[in-house]
Order: sequence, then structure tokens, then C-alpha cells
Amino acid sequence: MTGQKLFSGKVAAWSYSGRYQFKNHFFGSIGELNGEGEKFDCAQVIDNHPKLKSWIRNLSGRPKTSFWLPTSTDRFYPDFVALLNDDRILVVEYKGGDRVTTDDTKEKRNIGELWGSKK
Repeated sequence: MTGQKLFSGKVAAWSYSGRYQFKNHFFGSIGELNGEGEKFDCAQVIDNHPKLKSWIRNLSGRPKTSFWLPTSTDRFYPDFVALLNDDRILVVEYKGGDRVTTDDTKEKRNIGELWGSKK
């Protein structure tokens, strides 16, 4: 069996196989992450954050095992979920510059800000 086995027994469609060795990912393999591009660059920044304990690549479409927030039409699965050294949770949804002003991005930003403001 290839890919990242999740607690539910589901496996990622494919696993990261790039040259960079992530040191703080929670699982032994990283599901559905390319070895280049902006999302990969974002994962490297997260992996090297000085206040990071561990992180995961949050896989979409897995409501029982992945972190999600409700939108007006479905579920929103942010790209990454991280645990910081002080036990706060950091949730990251990466969007390229070409998508910053889309309605989908605006809705996700609003939902994230609302979730982040809750204590």
C-alpha cells in the first residue's frame, strides 16, 4: 500500500517524494504535496518555523480525519494544520497571488478570521 495511511484507514492519492527532507511533519510520509511550487514553498516555511512543534498536510474530502470549516455551500479544508510549541493551532490556506481577490478566497479568509477570533 502506498501513500499516507490515515487514522480512518484511508490513504492519500499520492505521497510527497521530493528531495527536501521535512523534519517536523507529524506523519512518516506527506500526502498529496508536490516537490516544487508555491504550496511546497509554503510547507517549507511552516516546517522551519521556530515556534513549530509539528504540522500536517491537511487532506481535503476527509471529514472524519481532516480539519475543516463550513462554508456557505460545502466544507473548506485548509492546506496545512500546525501545532505550535505553546499548543496553539495554526491553520494555513495558501493562495497564489492570482487568486487573492476571488470570491472563494474572500469567503475562506472571512471564515478563517472568524474561527481565529474564537477563544
